[in-house]
Amino acid sequence: MSVLTQRRKVMAISLLLLSGGGSPAISLAAQPIPGSPPAKSDPRARTYETYLSAWAPIDDSKRLARLRDSLSEDVVFTNPLQTRRGIAEVVAHLEVFQKRSPGGLFQMNEMLGWENHGLATWQFVDAKGEAGFWGYDVVEFDAAGRMRTILLFGHSEKTILK
Repeated sequence: MSVLTQRRKVMAISLLLLSGGGSPAISLAAQPIPGSPPAKSDPRARTYETYLSAWAPIDDSKRLARLRDSLSEDVVFTNPLQTRRGIAEVVAHLEVFQKRSPGGLFQMNEMLGWENHGLATWQFVDAKGEAGFWGYDVVEFDAAGRMRTILLFGHSEKTILK
C-alpha cells in the first residue's frame, strides 16, 4: 500500500473519530518543506511545527527557545518507551535523539484540531532527506496556546493491534 493511500486511510479514520461528538474536526494542512518557518494561519499548527522544528539538528539555545515557545513548563510527553515531564526532560530526550539519528528531523504531514486538542501525523526524515517511519501525536493545548500534553504513537508493526 502506498504512503499516500496509508495517509488517506489514517486521516479518514481520524476524521471519523474526531468529528463524532459535536463540532467537526478542522484540518490544519501540513508544511511542505522541512525546516521552513511555519506559515500556518492556525496557531495550534504553528505551535506544533515550532515544537517539531526543535527536533532538527539545531543549536541547543535555539532548541530550548523553540521548546519554550511551544510547550508549557509542566508538559507531559509520553511515548511507548517513557514519559517525560517538563521541558528539561524533553530537551534531554531530544539530545539523545540527535545522537542516535544525527541530522534527523520530523515533518508534520497533517494536523486535525478542535478546541484545545490536536491530532497530528508526522514523518521522520533522515540526514539524507529520506523519509522514514511515521506516527501520530495527540496533543492538548493550554490557555496560552502551548502544548501541555503530547501522546506519541509511532506507526510500527509491534504497535498495530490485530
